[in-house]
Amino acid sequence: MLISDSARVVAEAAKNGSGFVVAPVMRNLMTHAVAMAWLVDGGDAAVQAVDLTPTATTSSSS
Repeated sequence: MLISDSARVVAEAAKNGSGFVVAPVMRNLMTHAVAMAWLVDGGDAAVQAVDLTPTATTSSSS
């Protein structure tokens, strides 16, 4: 589920009067927002901290 889909679910549920049901979805949205702000503030160092791509410097010894 994309963040925009989650936001749509929250908005529709609130409009229909059942906003209390989407607390876990709202919590997930807030967590993602904080993570994105951390990545933006941290710049390259933050991106490298969460990058799972193998690098050329990591190789197994023979």
